[in-house]
Amino acid sequence: METIAVYWEAQVRIYGLTERRGLSLWTVDFPHKESGGCAEMLAELDADGSFDLVFFHDAGTTGRLALVPGGEDASRPRDALLWQRLEAIPGAVVTRRYPVALLYLHGPHFQDRYGIAEAALAPLRRHDIPILALGCAGTSVHLVVADLMVDRVRAALAETFVL
Repeated sequence: METIAVYWEAQVRIYGLTERRGLSLWTVDFPHKESGGCAEMLAELDADGSFDLVFFHDAGTTGRLALVPGGEDASRPRDALLWQRLEAIPGAVVTRRYPVALLYLHGPHFQDRYGIAEAALAPLRRHDIPILALGCAGTSVHLVVADLMVDRVRAALAETFVL
């Protein structure tokens, strides 16, 4: 006999929602063969933990890197250096979007809950709120949205999560 348990809450309880505004979202599309060099360059740039968030997506022949550098204020010298380094990746197409907000929804036990990312996305889609980037790690779901959408995002997420 097999027992299958399903955890369900009408509204998902979380430890908290953290937001950081006034950030930049950098995306870099590059040929897959450049993945190793891109990873080395990223490790060098992030040696001091200067990125709040890094996503990598492998699409077979191409890779996509999405970066959110830390810091509330956009440092122009840092941005120029980052642009220069990313543009040096052979075949790379680099874009920067500013201002964006990074929102973190924290657990509990998100890594054990199937569909938690969908639970975060569904109310945002219902309200036609564009998501610029999404990632999950451990007990957190990370959302990147346009800075001016934060109030709408919070209201939409309150339909699903106890904020």
